[in-house]
Amino acid sequence: MLQDGESTERVKTVSVLLEPRSLVVVKGEMYSDHLHAIEEATADVIDETVRNRGDRPIGAILDRTTRVSLTIRHVPKTTKARIVIGR
Repeated sequence: MLQDGESTERVKTVSVLLEPRSLVVVKGEMYSDHLHAIEEATADVIDETVRNRGDRPIGAILDRTTRVSLTIRHVPKTTKARIVIGR
């Protein structure tokens, strides 16, 4: 959560390389308190912010392929109104 006087400017601090067929679950404080996104790009350049680069050298370029992003959210019940379908 932002405190009084804190900036809402987005600053990239860490990157995670998502390999094909990988799964990432973001929940709790990671979901609610930290900005997270997948940038639209055709390739990725490995830099010092990539925490799981393995043996890939800084400066390596990885072409992106088609990916599927699935989001599942739990939304608590917020109304007591009943929805009637077909009447």
